[in-house]
Amino acid sequence: MQINEIANNPYLMILSYILATIGVILAIVFYLRSKREKRPTYRVYNRTLIEGVHTELSDLKVLYKNKPQKRVTVTKLAFWNAGRETINRVDIVDTDILRIEVPADARVLDTKLLQQNEPSNKFYLGPIEKSANGLDTTKIPLSFEYVDYRNAALIRIVHTGNYETKIRVHGKIKGVEQIIGFETFDPTRTKPDSWFGKFESTLSNPGLKVKREIVSLVFLVIGIPGLVLLLTGHTAWYAWALTVFGLSIALWCYFYPITQCPVDFYE
Repeated sequence: MQINEIANNPYLMILSYILATIGVILAIVFYLRSKREKRPTYRVYNRTLIEGVHTELSDLKVLYKNKPQKRVTVTKLAFWNAGRETINRVDIVDTDILRIEVPADARVLDTKLLQQNEPSNKFYLGPIEKSANGLDTTKIPLSFEYVDYRNAALIRIVHTGNYETKIRVHGKIKGVEQIIGFETFDPTRTKPDSWFGKFESTLSNPGLKVKREIVSLVFLVIGIPGLVLLLTGHTAWYAWALTVFGLSIALWCYFYPITQCPVDFYE
């Protein structure tokens, strides 16, 4: 009888559900952390600084390097390895080198390597390769010695496009199916002064990793009671709401920042 009473104890059942849920989540986390693969990743953020002043004020001229410009846009492009397998220089295929491509309708005015979180990576921007006819994309070669997990470089490109200009990274890396790109075109979505920009920047900051995991744990604690209610037959709306909201936000907080730039994207 004592064994049956223990087995049917509702508190023990709830505890077992909680432990089982935590075990599954930890198994997923440990699997993803132990998985070794090359994951070259980049993200762009475009911000138009000057546009249309020549139509409003005909006597006003905007100069960039002593040349008049009707529009000036600054693109921050971050490139890093989101996988745990090192990417070496010899992994780049010579016939399809790693490069940043800017559409033909945006004239590149300047490029600069702003920062890298590991100096020994030796990131380097090659000379700008403009198309002879002006109809093809402008190419900016990107090279490095090696890129370990979350080693990153932040690049600035000044051009005459707008915030919708699609600047991308192309090239062939051995053992990599494709280069993963995250492109931010909406200037109101992730600006540093927006709530999402601040939240995203905080979670993606490698120096705040503990805080990120604490936030994930808080939402996990919210989601587990809802999951327990569902497993024990309580299918009310609040049980679903607690489960979906808590667990989804917990996993998002934990895994989403992995795809964010390990250097200060908005500096």
